[in-house]
Amino acid sequence: MASVVAVEMGETGVARSADARLQAHGLGACVGLCLYDAHARLAALVHVVLPATLARTALDARPPLSPPPGKCADTAVAHALAEITRQGGQAAQVQAALVGGAQIFTAAASDGEAQSRLEIGQRNVRAVKEELARASIPLCAEDTGGRFGRTVTLDVGTGTVWVRPVGLSERLLVILGPGETGISPSPASAVPPIREGTWAYG
Repeated sequence: MASVVAVEMGETGVARSADARLQAHGLGACVGLCLYDAHARLAALVHVVLPATLARTALDARPPLSPPPGKCADTAVAHALAEITRQGGQAAQVQAALVGGAQIFTAAASDGEAQSRLEIGQRNVRAVKEELARASIPLCAEDTGGRFGRTVTLDVGTGTVWVRPVGLSERLLVILGPGETGISPSPASAVPPIREGTWAYG
């Protein structure tokens, strides 16, 4: 029986056990970034919370914080790739899938800057995509946006990515690997049900 290991907010899960599944539960504006090296059978799942590490000002007297490297998109991709490489994988073999980034906050905004802050889901998706492009990692499939949460599960042995929208059944998003096959994400308003359904943190 497959063992399911939860990847919480800001965490990076890396696994190569064939019977393991990495899972990020209840993604709202957060993004679940799935990375898979099919040749090494090595998988990573990152639970990204913010698009970028918060900048500190000269007037901020608080002790500097060191957020987990998986928390923000500007550090999450590079960190996960480094972990994959450290455990015997190759960045050149890695493929990606992206889940989450919903528009959860709907309060009215008085100006453009405030509205941008509310659109944290969209900003997370955009920031992760930019980092993937910078690292030359192909994005094979995504299920992002909308106004509903999702749970993503990455099967380490097969590279299969499953998505379960809130209140619906789990469905296949993509099988990462040589000749990857995927199902194009459905519109956010109509997500069809398809299926019921050595580890380290960085």
